[in-house]
Amino acid sequence: MSIAPGLTTDEVLDFVFEYDALPHGTKAAWLEERSVSRGTLRRWQRAVYDGDISRGLIGRESGAKTTAQERRSMARRNKERDKDAEIRDLREQVANLEEVNVTLGKALRLLRDHEDQKPLDTPTTQTPESSFFKRTNSSEN
Repeated sequence: MSIAPGLTTDEVLDFVFEYDALPHGTKAAWLEERSVSRGTLRRWQRAVYDGDISRGLIGRESGAKTTAQERRSMARRNKERDKDAEIRDLREQVANLEEVNVTLGKALRLLRDHEDQKPLDTPTTQTPESSFFKRTNSSEN
């Protein structure tokens, strides 16, 4: 039995955290768009913030209650964690791109050095009218 049939635990967590991060005045419309009732959302919030969902439990109405302020701060921390992860990924990507840039710069320098070392007079190749293809007239001998 699951707290939300058809949804995984991670999907319920994401749903609750996304809801809690919404600005005031937009939450009712957001719930309506997703066809989720306030009662269902409240049940999911209790499960998430009381820690029951991570243990696979479906909480009862009794027990420790999480205040709205605690839920907001948890949502804020999760949002900050996501931003920190994104920043870390972007910094890693920048470092990789800088390494590629250095490598390409070295390759370009090598190409330029190679071009500078080419001899000025390049040997010419013989055309088909060269001596190899010259016709000889056997009657001239």
